[in-house]
Amino acid sequence: MVSLLARLNRLEKAMTPKDGDIQVISALMDELTGNAPAGAYEKAIERLSLRGHSFPRSSELRALLMGNCDEH
Repeated sequence: MVSLLARLNRLEKAMTPKDGDIQVISALMDELTGNAPAGAYEKAIERLSLRGHSFPRSSELRALLMGNCDEH
């Protein structure tokens, strides 16, 4: 079990900002479909912030979520 947690920690440290966005969106989708408990989305964001990442990192995703996208 310890080796599995160590591997997970190494993988999380190697994550790119894009990976973090994908992880949070995945948690949100799981929560919305009932495949994850309520609050999974917020926990994913907290876990990222503990690793020094923020959500959303992608400028396109930020624009979409913040309502600043230009639709023509």
